[in-house]
Amino acid sequence: MNRERVLKVVLVLVGWLFSAGIYPLTMSLWKMNKSDYGDDMMLSLYFTLGIFLLWQYVIHWRIAA
Repeated sequence: MNRERVLKVVLVLVGWLFSAGIYPLTMSLWKMNKSDYGDDMMLSLYFTLGIFLLWQYVIHWRIAA
């Protein structure tokens, strides 16, 4: 039971960490820096992964409750 709790906390923290990438992504796109398109692409992938991790946690929490 303790292991499940730790895994849930880690899942949420990683999801929030990856979702926090939206701020640098929007600032980079706002400035339209032409040389950093690769960084923007990676940040958008990490942001999407973070949203899906958080969504998976919420769905699992709702089903398991």
